[in-house]
Amino acid sequence: MSVTLDTTSSAGLSVRLSQTTPTVAAGQTASVRARLRVDRARLFGQTRRLPFVLTAQGRTTPQRRAAILAPVAGA
Repeated sequence: MSVTLDTTSSAGLSVRLSQTTPTVAAGQTASVRARLRVDRARLFGQTRRLPFVLTAQGRTTPQRRAAILAPVAGA
């Protein structure tokens, strides 16, 4: 089955997936690499929390998973 992956992210964060339409056999799992990039790193002050959502759509209702990236200066 072909699955469509999509991301939605907050301003200041870009998300890139290695695959956007992986094929997954019934009852199996697949791994997809993701690269998250912060537009401007904050060196001082409070840590920014940048939310993003990953949506997977097959033949059924879309499945959404929300997460938050909290980049650390100098990491």
